[in-house]
Amino acid sequence: MMNLSGLNRKLAWAVLLLVASCSSPAARRSTFPLAADSGPPTDVAHDEISPAGDEATADSGDSSGMADPWLPGDPWLPGDPWLPGDSWLPGDSWQPGDPGLAFCIAPNAGQSDAAPAIQACIDATPEAGTVALLPGTYLLGAQLLLTRPITLTTLGLIGTAPCADAPSRCATLMPTPSLRSDRGFLRVLATHHVTVDHLVLDGVRQTRLASVSAAQCAAGNNGEGFNAAFSDCQSCRFTANVSQHVLCGTGLEYRGDDAVIEQNAFLDNGDSTQQGLWSDGLTVHASDRASIRSNRIVNSTDVGLIVGSARAAVIRDNLIEQIRAHAFAGLMLDNFNGSTPGDFTGTEVTANTVNCGAEACDFGINLGPHAWYRSTNILGGQVHHNVLVGAHQPLNVDGAGTATAPLELWANTLAGSAATMPVPCGNPGLSLLNIAADAVVDRHGETEPLATGYSWHSYCPGPSYLAQPSCGQAGGNTCEAAVDLCVGHARLESGDCTVCCDVNDAGAPSCGGAGGNTCDNGVLDLCTGAALFPSYDCTFCCAR
Repeated sequence: MMNLSGLNRKLAWAVLLLVASCSSPAARRSTFPLAADSGPPTDVAHDEISPAGDEATADSGDSSGMADPWLPGDPWLPGDPWLPGDSWLPGDSWQPGDPGLAFCIAPNAGQSDAAPAIQACIDATPEAGTVALLPGTYLLGAQLLLTRPITLTTLGLIGTAPCADAPSRCATLMPTPSLRSDRGFLRVLATHHVTVDHLVLDGVRQTRLASVSAAQCAAGNNGEGFNAAFSDCQSCRFTANVSQHVLCGTGLEYRGDDAVIEQNAFLDNGDSTQQGLWSDGLTVHASDRASIRSNRIVNSTDVGLIVGSARAAVIRDNLIEQIRAHAFAGLMLDNFNGSTPGDFTGTEVTANTVNCGAEACDFGINLGPHAWYRSTNILGGQVHHNVLVGAHQPLNVDGAGTATAPLELWANTLAGSAATMPVPCGNPGLSLLNIAADAVVDRHGETEPLATGYSWHSYCPGPSYLAQPSCGQAGGNTCEAAVDLCVGHARLESGDCTVCCDVNDAGAPSCGGAGGNTCDNGVLDLCTGAALFPSYDCTFCCAR
């Protein structure tokens, strides 16, 4: 293996290197320029994409000491250094069109924004090629966009231990504080067979709290706070990465069938103490036949792992921990208020551990949407042999299963139910296992633990700053017969009613402390230090 730490980082050109994988056990490499020129100038050396500020010099051999072979006609200079993993032997042949890996070579030369150089490499890499970065930190002033089937990775690390084991081995991508990009600073869009492997994605939340993106998060528009998104990507892979320090939203948003999301770490994402700045660890909207395995999800501030639909999928061996942050749930099967199918037919959720420590989760595993909203029940799913410790409500089933597609639930280990949950919307009761009346569950003959039957509909999760206004017609802490009143009107979530009716078509309940169509005196003073909500009859109301 050669030492790349000292290669010249001051290059002003880029070329594409193909490492062909032939039918023989050995392979040779040849290089092709990105532009139609005759190759690099003779007074510079090749360089992989390198991080800012690396200015050393290097040797030019592989670990065997064999000089890199060269064939006449190659736009390559004899003596150029080998790449780690080169296994070319004299006599091997390679022809353009043979399957292989493509490494993009482009300098960063110490710029504060590496995005243009990396994006140029992505755009120049052929389908099935690989963009390989050297270890180091790359600041991104623009979103990286992948729209073709390629691999983005750290040089030489595919198939090795995950980045979480030794992050310094991996290339780190992080946004500049002023970056604004929808769905994250790394996005895969409308393609197939993309692999993102062995990278560290760092949202550098603390450096972005005064940014426009943070203000958007606080206003409820969290797309600019993501680290990464795979949008309609079929048969794509996100493996052995770290996604951490998300501003808000999620460490990874994924949509597309046949996902492989394995051996990643989602760490310290979002902030549970600031309105709108909370974050999932991993958000999968819909992915049939997905494999979500062996991920570690730590200190999320919304839901650790949430999936909106996945038929014939496997969600297995994931470790979800809440060590020093509050989460609404550790793991959740959902339908995102009816925006995804919520179909888990044939899906197995097993051997996962949710450790909420000292009651740092409202729900350990939440199955169904009804703790949040009253969309239709999710379908199917086999949830068994999981371990849940330390949540206020370890296992909650509310809006899951139907007569034709029941939820199957058995052999889960539950411990640590709390006596109360610190939510501002009332507390229907806590137990190790809760199965609401609207759920259809096959427990495979189990009778222990005995299940309670509370309904957590629109439970207004989380600490008191997440409080919602009371119902527009009710006020105070009383509820009317909201179901009858809501005929023909939209329903709104409320701090003290199961639902509110949008009878005034104004889109928001009245102020919690006011009720009716009057406003409290001194509401401006009362809102000091508290979150504000729009209202039918007040300029705003306070989450007290």
